[in-house]
Amino acid sequence: MIKDRFNCLTAIHLACIGPLIYSFLLKWQRLSLPQAPIILVLLIFCCICMVLLALFWSTTAYIFNEERSVILMLLMFGLALVNTTSSVLFMPYMSIFHPSYLTAYFIGMSFSALLPSIVSIIQGAGDECIYMNGSAIRERITPLFGVEEYNLIMLAWLLIATVSFILLNWTRLGAESSAASNNTSTETNLPVDESVLLPHQGLNIGVFKKTMVSKRLRYIILLLMMAFINAQMNGIIPSIQSFATLPYSQATYRFGLTLANIAASLACFLPLFLSTKSLGVISLLNVIASIFTAVIVVLAAMSPTPILKYSIWGQVLSVGVAVGSSLFLSYLRTLITTLVRDGGKDEKSRLFWCGVAIQIGSFIGSCIMFPLVNLLNLFESAPLCAN
Repeated sequence: MIKDRFNCLTAIHLACIGPLIYSFLLKWQRLSLPQAPIILVLLIFCCICMVLLALFWSTTAYIFNEERSVILMLLMFGLALVNTTSSVLFMPYMSIFHPSYLTAYFIGMSFSALLPSIVSIIQGAGDECIYMNGSAIRERITPLFGVEEYNLIMLAWLLIATVSFILLNWTRLGAESSAASNNTSTETNLPVDESVLLPHQGLNIGVFKKTMVSKRLRYIILLLMMAFINAQMNGIIPSIQSFATLPYSQATYRFGLTLANIAASLACFLPLFLSTKSLGVISLLNVIASIFTAVIVVLAAMSPTPILKYSIWGQVLSVGVAVGSSLFLSYLRTLITTLVRDGGKDEKSRLFWCGVAIQIGSFIGSCIMFPLVNLLNLFESAPLCAN
C-alpha cells in the first residue's frame, strides 16, 4: 500500500471529474436530473465500494513489472468520486428542507471525519518506540482488529447514512420538513424582495439597480471566501497536518486530529446561536482562521525539528493551532453556506454554486500541496524513534 501511495493520491484527485460532469450536464446541457434517486444510487455505490474494500484491499496485480494495488486504487477512486460529487449534488438538494438542516448536514460531514479517527484510535494500529538501555527500538503494535473489520465498521456508518436518506426523502418525516421549508421561504423571502426593492414604492430605478449589484457582489465575495476556506480545510491542512504534529509525538498527532474533528462538529452548531451577516466580521474571522493555518504550515515546514519540540508547550501549540483552525474554518463554512442560501429566492441554484466553490477551493488547495509534498518533498517527516 505504501508503494502505491502516489497512485492512490492521483486516483483521488482524478475523482474531481465527477462534479465537472454533473455540473456540465446540469447547467450547460440543461438536463433535468432527479437528485434524490442519483444521491441514493451514489450512496449504494459507496456501500458496495466499502464492501469490496474490506474483502479485497490487499489484492494486487502484476502490472508494468511490479505488483500494484489496482483494486485498492479503483475503489479509492470510486469513494472519492462520491465524495467530490456530494458538494454539487447534496447541498442543492438541502434547499427543499428547513435552513437548520444545513447545520445538520455539516455536522454530519464533521462526524464522517471524527468517527474514523476514533475507530483508528480504538484499533490501536501503528508503531511505538520502546526505550531499552538508552536506545530506541521501533516496535509494531498489534491492532485490536484488522483492516477488514475497520472497513466493515465504516460500511455500517454508510448504511446508517443510506437508511437515513431514504427516511428523509421517502417518508412523512421528510415531507413535513420540506413543507415547513416552503412555508418559511414564502413568508420570509418574497415579501422582503418585492416590497423593499420594487421601484413603484418610492425607490428610483437607479437605487434599485445599485441594490441588486450590491447583492450580487456580496454573493460573489461569499463564494470566494468559501473557496478559500475549503482550500485550507480540504487541501492544505490535511496534506501537512502530520508534519506539524508527529515530530512532537504520536500522541500529539492523534490528540490533534481527534480534538480538531470534535471542534469542527461543535463549530457547526455555533451559527444557530452566534451569527452575523457583516462581511467585515466574516473577513476578520477568515483572517484569524488563516493565521492558524499559517502556523500549521510553518510547523510542518520546520519538521522534523519544529519549535519547542522537546517541550510540553510545543505539543500544546501544535494541538492548539489544529483545533483553532478547525473551529474557525468549520464555523465559517456553515455560516457562509447559510448566508448564501438566505441571500435570494433561488436557493437551489445558490447552494449549487456554493458547492461548486467548495469543490474548486478543495481542488486548488490539493493541486498546490500535492507537488510540494509528494514531488518536491519540501516537507520532511520526523523519525518515529530518536535516540
